[in-house]
Formats: sequence, structure tokens, C-alpha cells
Amino acid sequence: MKVEHYTMQLTTPKVFCQALGRWVRALRQREQWTQAMLASRAGVPVSTLSRFEQKGAGSVVFFSKVLFALGVLDSLDAVVQERIRLALLPEDLSLVPPEKDFLPKRIRPRKAKGVS
Repeated sequence: MKVEHYTMQLTTPKVFCQALGRWVRALRQREQWTQAMLASRAGVPVSTLSRFEQKGAGSVVFFSKVLFALGVLDSLDAVVQERIRLALLPEDLSLVPPEKDFLPKRIRPRKAKGVS
């Protein structure tokens, strides 16, 4: 099997979508599945899978079904969750006010009255 190498210079959304299609094709071929096998496992039409692999054309729902069938949806979810976490951070961390009581105060149990 001929191994193709692609650069990841994603200059436009179209190029990005095409790269996703190539990625799905590579994952499918690594599993030695036909398009029909993957389409059946993902519950999508073969024609849609073929179009996605060639042109990157497809919906997010379609893409998630295919990634789930290939067993790689969790790895992509980890990337997305990290990006969400980073997006929620302030742009300049020096502007974040320090927490007053960062460490919890030590709480001592009260002695019962009348007990020595």
C-alpha cells in the first residue's frame, strides 16, 4: 500500500475539510475496512462517506458518527474540551485577582463543655 504524506498547512476552511476527509480515509484504511463497511458501522450512506473522503463535504453530525464508528471520537473530544478550557481563561492571567483565602483555614474541633 502506498503511504501518502500530507502537509497540514490549512489555509482555508475548504483545505481543512479536505484534510479531515483524508484523515478519515487513512483511519478507515488502517482498519482495512471498505467504505461500505465503515458506512454501515456509522449508519451513513456510502455515497456521503465517499464524498467526504474525496472533498471533505459533510455535516458535523455525519463526521461525529464516522469518528465514533472508527473509535477515535474520544481523542477528538479531548482536544475540543482542552480548547474550551483555554477559551474560557482570561487573555491576560495577570489580571485575575488573587483569591484571598486560597488555602482552607484549619478548623479545630470544639471541646465538649464539662469534659477535660
